[in-house]
Amino acid sequence: MPPKYTIKPYIENGYYHVFNRAARRQLAFLDDDDYRKFLFFLISEEEKMFPDLQLIAFCLMPTHFHLLVFQKNPEAMSQFMQRLLIRYSLYFKKKYPRHSGHLWEGTYRARFLQSHQAICRTINYIFANPVKAGLHCWPHVGWVRGYSKTVELT
Repeated sequence: MPPKYTIKPYIENGYYHVFNRAARRQLAFLDDDDYRKFLFFLISEEEKMFPDLQLIAFCLMPTHFHLLVFQKNPEAMSQFMQRLLIRYSLYFKKKYPRHSGHLWEGTYRARFLQSHQAICRTINYIFANPVKAGLHCWPHVGWVRGYSKTVELT
């Protein structure tokens, strides 16, 4: 049986919590330049896909990332994630030639958020992730586009 959230039936006009982890519990980001480069790729790929796909919020952690994404077109997510992860993997392997094997644990995971409450819980989770990890002044978390309904962060 495949891991949870790897088989992804994408829905038009759906919100998704998208995440992936570095393989073998390694770091996916070794310095600030790596975070900046991933964020650059993230924003540039999102701009190419807009308005079919919109990045709402993100959190980049040393070993993984979380994204909140809204997609209008059911094929937009797979195109977006494929291009993003390939671009960053190529950058990473060129910068760190001693790194061997896959950078990511496997295919990214995406969980469909079926309600406003699920979206709010996911936003809370994304923004609380660095705090729970003890990274209180973490600069690699933020909003890209606002969520269209009132969000109550707790």
